[in-house]
Amino acid sequence: MRHSHNNFFTKIARSPFDSAGTRGVSAGGAQGASEAPLGNKRKNVDALRRERWADQRQAASIYRRKADEAGIHLSSIKGRGVTLCGWTQIANQGGSKLMLVDPGDDQEARAFWAGLQRCGGVWNCPVCTQAKAEAARISLNLGLAAARRLGLSPVMMTLTARHSRDMSLQDFWDALGTAEQELKRSRAWKRLTAKATKNKPAGPMRRGGFAKAIEVTQSNRSGWHPHAHIICLLDLTEQRAIASIEQLRDEWLHQLNRVGLDGMSPAARRHAFDVQGAVQAGNYVAKWGAAEELTGGAKKEGKVGGRTMWQLLRDSRTADNSKDRQRSENLWYEAVRVMTGVHQLRMSPAFRALVEEERERTAVDEEQEFEPVEVWR
Repeated sequence: MRHSHNNFFTKIARSPFDSAGTRGVSAGGAQGASEAPLGNKRKNVDALRRERWADQRQAASIYRRKADEAGIHLSSIKGRGVTLCGWTQIANQGGSKLMLVDPGDDQEARAFWAGLQRCGGVWNCPVCTQAKAEAARISLNLGLAAARRLGLSPVMMTLTARHSRDMSLQDFWDALGTAEQELKRSRAWKRLTAKATKNKPAGPMRRGGFAKAIEVTQSNRSGWHPHAHIICLLDLTEQRAIASIEQLRDEWLHQLNRVGLDGMSPAARRHAFDVQGAVQAGNYVAKWGAAEELTGGAKKEGKVGGRTMWQLLRDSRTADNSKDRQRSENLWYEAVRVMTGVHQLRMSPAFRALVEEERERTAVDEEQEFEPVEVWR
């Protein structure tokens, strides 16, 4: 078996160890790979994969450096699992094994490593977050499909607040999170989600619920910008559904005032609360989690706009000078220290029930599964 797959090793079987030494993959090398001919898809995919692993090792290096600088043990830092992810064997599992799945019939073989630890980090691990983001996107699409089938109207509400460059992410996030919690305790929100009684029908969001996704960006001009996108499924026509969610605007601005953020200015009224219909919600789901730096062509936008956390991590490794690399590293580490442990995507029980119902309803015969074969240990 091992001899029969010798050619395979030279073509497909690349382990995470190919990208050891994060400085080994240059920004110029990534750009050259991304500009390969369109027909050379395999080369593009491999180049992007190497870049992700290089970013992952950069994340691990940052964690270790920050622990040393603070004089603390790495085990005391949240999210430290990224330092082991994909590189450390699981104890008592017989070591790491290279597994091959070969469907034959001119279908491409697939290889993966078994017996290695995975951290599952969605904020600090560019490798784990890719798989989780894709699974989340599938779930969100199933929820939207269920809404169409049941005649529910999806409406996307975006919650944020005006902020200044000198505001720390921790302070901003704490205030924003408190405002959101209080919004969901308000009468305006409860009217949308209320149970049916003898005298009143159920609230229009009772049946469909909601799903909330969190994003964080940073810009040199405005500082940190965390925001929540909440997809609400309402048992109303789209026009009435948008109008119902729009009624939460005043409550949101009121809660921003209560936590010390700007809920009074005309700019806050225009930008701190946004409502969009089904088309925009679908467009958002299509792109969510598919950050350019995870799927190709990471753009450096720090001078003119916001950078995602993944762009900050990439820049900490590939920026043109040491000052910019260090600044990006510090910003990225600040973000992961605040956001690690926060749910990047959360679905209400009603939304989750629709997702599972749609998943079962649309289930088709599973494709034939081929048993992976161990080709190297």
